[in-house]
Amino acid sequence: MQPPATSPSCVASSVEPFLHRASCGYAIATVMKRDGHLEAAVERYHRAIAIAESASEAERRSMVLFHGEEKSTGELLDELLGRVRIELTTTVERISTIPDESFRLAKMATACRAWESKDCFAQRSFCINIYTRIFRDGNAFISPPTAGDLAFMRGIFESDAEPVLHRVQCGFTLGYLHGRRGNRKASGDDYRRAIALAKSATAAERSATARLGAGKTAIVGDLLDGYLRVLRRALPVLAQRLTNAILERAFFVHGRSCDKCRTSYGTLKHCARCKRVKYCSPACQKDAWSQHRASCRPPGTLVVGDLVYVPRQAGEEGGMDRVLEMCSPAPGDRWRVGWIGGAEAETSETIVDTASVSQKSLTIDLRGGQTTPRACFVLSRHLCPQRAFFVHGRSCDKCETSSGTMKFCARCKRVNYCPSVCQKGAWPRHLPSCRPPSSFVVGDLVSIEMESVEEICTSRFSRVLEIRGPAPGNRWRVGWIGGADAETGDIIFDATFIRLVVPCNERDELVSLVCLLTPPPPPPRPCLPGPPTFCNNTSLLLLRSPFSPSTTAPSTASTE
Repeated sequence: MQPPATSPSCVASSVEPFLHRASCGYAIATVMKRDGHLEAAVERYHRAIAIAESASEAERRSMVLFHGEEKSTGELLDELLGRVRIELTTTVERISTIPDESFRLAKMATACRAWESKDCFAQRSFCINIYTRIFRDGNAFISPPTAGDLAFMRGIFESDAEPVLHRVQCGFTLGYLHGRRGNRKASGDDYRRAIALAKSATAAERSATARLGAGKTAIVGDLLDGYLRVLRRALPVLAQRLTNAILERAFFVHGRSCDKCRTSYGTLKHCARCKRVKYCSPACQKDAWSQHRASCRPPGTLVVGDLVYVPRQAGEEGGMDRVLEMCSPAPGDRWRVGWIGGAEAETSETIVDTASVSQKSLTIDLRGGQTTPRACFVLSRHLCPQRAFFVHGRSCDKCETSSGTMKFCARCKRVNYCPSVCQKGAWPRHLPSCRPPSSFVVGDLVSIEMESVEEICTSRFSRVLEIRGPAPGNRWRVGWIGGADAETGDIIFDATFIRLVVPCNERDELVSLVCLLTPPPPPPRPCLPGPPTFCNNTSLLLLRSPFSPSTTAPSTASTE
């Protein structure tokens, strides 16, 4: 939409009162700013300011009725000028990222006040809380912060002499700002350090009092616990990378078919260097090289960021198979690993032996008497964003070939088959999950397809979610995969926006891979009478599907 080409008569007419003209100009500029026409809005703000400042003394002394009481035009013009100048400054900052000098000084006033009142903890806590919230408030257009803002918060965050609460507040804000710029690594580093700081607070520090404003105070320990909950939810899980890696690996294992065209016919030859992928022809190998090159390395060679599979150790109490991320090398051909996108500070450090790493299988036997688990290569960090998970419908669900004419299953419209013999051969396996596209079962893994869900997915949820239960009006409750309801809360979406990714009955293929999407769960809660509940554990209670598919395979329908 283009900004208005002509000015309304109220603004353009010289016979209209100055207050009316300035108010109309301010309103037009605000609408332009809302619609994204920032340059045009700046021009309108300047024009409104010029009109308001050009009012004569006689015009300013004139009285007008304003909300039931008489006020002078000059008083109303001055109030309007204040609002216009603030809007103008924030608009200019959004355009150029270089704020007006007077506005920059005004923005730093709270920070200076906080610094000057350093010895008064309660007062300074109030100032720093208000100051850092400026940059976390989605409704405030005082972003991006200046270099001075970042340096001020970084100085507090990294100073051991500062109170823990102030450091956590600044660290959380810095992590949030990094996340808004798309720098997930820096965001995660700041979040993890803030979590470690919050957990390190002494009893004396937790018992101190902080001022919240309006005469209210709070115990620092309670505030730190609140920040811990928010920080743990905000820790970037690198959802898209994690989803792509785990689901692709669940449906497609390198070595079973050509890494380029997915065909499994003919003679397949391994890549001479990595021995991990296969190709059906030199042409496919050449075409795939641009994507395969970054992850092509000799077997056993690992780099920071690789996802590795660590099976449960024999006799390990409460242990589980898990997919972890390579963090850094350790002495003796070993590596430190942590949760994918998670915080090492939140978990005990794990070291895995990589002397005999297998890159071909997702299962591996433990050596007798071994004290540290062996790691099995799952996915190179270079391959994680390379392509989305293997989507049903791109190739035959039975033989995985992508050549020839494919036809969708007539009922679920989710899987493809080449000849009818493939459909018949796959029917026993496909039968439990064959249902209409809009039919969901508790425990299904789904993705949300709507523009407005981007903010939700990046801030609170993984991009692949779990069906928790039905909601009124053809809607469904979704949440974390195996997550805790008390920590995140479910969100309700209309069924038209939900796409089935993995039916609940096919999740056995993902057990060893998705079991650690979240940090270790607490002990299971006792079963109480009433409706079935989910424990915060990966052993989910999957409800029986009310849909009972027929015992005969449905016919295929053309993709057309």
